[in-house]
Amino acid sequence: MTRLITFDINRSDNKASYPLVETEGSASRPMLLTILLAVIATFLITPIIAMGLTTGLSHDEQTYLTASILIDRYKMYTDFHYNHLPTLPLLNNLVFNVTGSTQYFLAGRVIQIGAWGFAILSIFMISKKLTQCAAAGWLSVIFFVTSSPIVSYRTFITGTHVIPIGFCIFGLYFLLSAREARRWQATFYFFSGACLSVATGFRVSYIFAVLAATVAVTVLTLRGPLVYNLRSAFIPFAAGGLIAGIPTLFYAFRDFDAFMFNTLYYFESQTEFRDSAEGAVGNFAMTLREKLVFAHDWWATGPNVVIMAFATAALVTVVMVPGFRHDPAGFFRPPLVLAILAFVAAFVMSFQVTPMWPGYLIPPIVMAIVLGAAAFGMLDARVRRSALPLLVAAALVAVITMSPARFVVNLPKLFERDQWTGVLVHRGAQELGRHMRAAGFADPATQIASVAPILVLEAGFSIFNELSAGPFFYRSGNFMSPEQRARFNVLSVDTADAFLRERRPAAILVGAYDPTRPDYFLEVPFIRFAEEAGYHRVDLGPVPGGNILYLRPPDLGDAVATDDRGWPGTP
Repeated sequence: MTRLITFDINRSDNKASYPLVETEGSASRPMLLTILLAVIATFLITPIIAMGLTTGLSHDEQTYLTASILIDRYKMYTDFHYNHLPTLPLLNNLVFNVTGSTQYFLAGRVIQIGAWGFAILSIFMISKKLTQCAAAGWLSVIFFVTSSPIVSYRTFITGTHVIPIGFCIFGLYFLLSAREARRWQATFYFFSGACLSVATGFRVSYIFAVLAATVAVTVLTLRGPLVYNLRSAFIPFAAGGLIAGIPTLFYAFRDFDAFMFNTLYYFESQTEFRDSAEGAVGNFAMTLREKLVFAHDWWATGPNVVIMAFATAALVTVVMVPGFRHDPAGFFRPPLVLAILAFVAAFVMSFQVTPMWPGYLIPPIVMAIVLGAAAFGMLDARVRRSALPLLVAAALVAVITMSPARFVVNLPKLFERDQWTGVLVHRGAQELGRHMRAAGFADPATQIASVAPILVLEAGFSIFNELSAGPFFYRSGNFMSPEQRARFNVLSVDTADAFLRERRPAAILVGAYDPTRPDYFLEVPFIRFAEEAGYHRVDLGPVPGGNILYLRPPDLGDAVATDDRGWPGTP
C-alpha cells in the first residue's frame, strides 16, 4: 500500500507541489535488516575509537594543539602563528578550561573522537530524513566509515578534517527541515546558517556548503513573495551565519594584517616551499594535471568506487523513472537540488586549493553519500524495495574492500591504555620535566626551543612563540620577504642559528623527525647550535614528538628572551 506526500516547492503561496510516492510506514524498514545494518555499522565504528587514541603524533598537531593551549594567554595571529580560522582552538581551549585537564594531547584526541561521533550521527540523520528509512541511514554510515580518505590518520589526529563534517551536514539537515516546516521555518533557517558558518570556521574550504545552500535557498524560493522570503528564509539564514561567525570576525578586526598574513598570505610561501627541493616530498599535488591523477588515485579505491557508483546509479534511476520523465519540475525538489549543488560545489572546491592534500578530497565523498540518499529517497516504493538488496550488497563490498589495518593493528590497542598516544606523550612530558628540574630549570617560564612544542607545553614549560606553529611558518620562512619575517615575527631555517645564539634557550628539544625523513633538515640548525655551544645531551627514550633534550650548561649564561613587543615567550 502506498500514499502520496507532497514536497512544497513554494510553501508561501502553494502554487506548486510535487507528489512523492512513499511506502506506508517506510520510516521503519524491516526491523531485522535495520538491526543487522546497525550491528555492522557499530562493528566498523568501534575501531575508530581505537584509531583516535592510538594514531601516532602528527606534526600537524603541533600547530592545532599549540594554538589551542595559547589562545587564552596571548593574541592569536598577532603574538603567535596559526594558519587556520579560530574555531578549533577556541573549542579545544574551552574543553581544557572546563575539565581542568593539562593532558592536552589526550584531551584533543578525545575531542576528535567526539567529532567522529557527531559526524556519524549527522550522516545517519540526514540519510534517514532523505529516505524516511532507518536502514538506508545505517547504509550511509557504513559507506562513510569504510571510505578512504575519510578513514585515514589525518582524520584521527587533533585537526580540522572531520570536525566540520557534522556541522556541515546538520546545516543541510536544518535547511531541508526549514523547507518542510509550517512553523519554526525561520528558526530552522537560522540554525542552518549557524551550522554551516561553524563548519567554515573549522575549515575554510567548507565555504562550498554555504555557497551551495545559499543558491539552493534562492532557487527554491523564486516563486514566493520577496518580503516573505526575506523574513522567513534569507534574513534568518544570514543571521545564523553571521552570529556563528563572530569569533572569526573578532580576530579579523582585532588585527586585520596579522589575520590575513596567517590565514592567507602564509599559503603563498607554503606553495613556494612545496615547489622547492626541500618541500617536494610528500603526498600532495600542485598542478591541475597532478591533482586529477592524485584525486583519481584516492577516489578509485574500493569503498569510494562503491559510493560513487551508488550515487550515480540512484541519480540515473531517478531520471529514468517514467513518472519523473513526465514531471521535469521534479528535478527541483529541495532534497535533490540541495544535494546536487553541494556535491558539485564540494568537487570544484577540492581542486581550488594548492597544494592539494588527501583531506581536501573528503567533502566530495561525503556529499556523494548525501546525493545518493537524496536520489534514493525520490524513488517510488517498488523501485526502492528492489534497490535495497543491491545497496546492502554494495555496502558489504565496501566493507570487504576497505583496509583491515584498523582491526588488526589499532583495535587491540584500545584495551591497552599504555599504548594510547596521549598517554605516551604525557609520559614523555613527565620525563622531560624530570630532567629539566634535575638540571635546575624548575620555573614554568623556562623556555625550550623546539619545532615540536606539544611536549614542552604538556610538561608545563614555555616555548618561543616564534615556534608556536611547529614546523609551519618556520619551514616557509625562507620564502617570505625579510619585511614579512620582521613584521610578523617569523623564524626561518636560515635565521634559526642567529636566533638561538641571541636567546640561548635553557634547553633544546629535537628528535621529532627521524634523520631518514625529508623534514629532518628543520632540526639541523637546533642540533648544530646545541652541540657547538656545549649543551648536555639527554636521551628521553621512545617519546613521541621529540626524544633528545639538550640542556644548557651553567657557564653559558642566560639571555633575556624578549622581543620588541616585550613579552617573554610563554608563561
